Amino acid sequence: MKFNRFLVLLALPVAISGCGGAGGGVSSGGSNPLAATFRMDFTREVTPNTSLVLFVDGAGNVGAQLNDATEVEWAGKGKIVGQHIAITLLPVGSGASDDVFLSGNILNGDPPTISITLSGAVSASSTATETSGEGVTPFAGSYDGTFGGSEDGTFSLTVSEGGDVSGTLNSPSSGDNLTVLGSVDITGKITFKYFKQTGDAHYHGYLHLSPGSESFDGKGTWSFGEMSGEWQAEQGPLTP
Repeated sequence: MKFNRFLVLLALPVAISGCGGAGGGVSSGGSNPLAATFRMDFTREVTPNTSLVLFVDGAGNVGAQLNDATEVEWAGKGKIVGQHIAITLLPVGSGASDDVFLSGNILNGDPPTISITLSGAVSASSTATETSGEGVTPFAGSYDGTFGGSEDGTFSLTVSEGGDVSGTLNSPSSGDNLTVLGSVDITGKITFKYFKQTGDAHYHGYLHLSPGSESFDGKGTWSFGEMSGEWQAEQGPLTP
């Protein structure tokens, strides 16, 4: 699959400060002169592949995710406030525990890079480089997914540049072509659901960029009444 489009980074020293957590949609508008995606792949202890991804939108909001090959393990968000970077990433993955503290500085260049130091549950020092693609939210695109557990089914999603989620889902118990609505925040946290008279089916998880990958994957859990399970999805090729 082709690599997803990203927001372009302009050369300007900035800083990011914030804490973990998620909520709200993705904003690609605004006047922030820094709007880009940064990535740092590195080896972590017994885990050979780890990827730190930073997303900066046009309003100066920042999302961070620290991923292994299968899921987001830590996530956090902040806002550009100066030249120093300080974000606390909270554990969100099945194998994660304790917090990860990110600090660093923007290094001038064409394009700029970010000197990163991680401490806490993960220790690493390296440089995050820009992945470019003008004016597009990193998660935007189409996704095909499956879910299992109490029942098995399929779904298709579209994530807009504003972080809105829409699509359809096929459920053995609830029917086919069910309308799905939801949202993705700047850390990649996604929530979506379909509606029935007997209640709503809720899907939660993350869209993530795994180490070495050139497209996003999704993974999470779902629940509907007494039924529950897990879901996964892959991003499709971009529409020309």
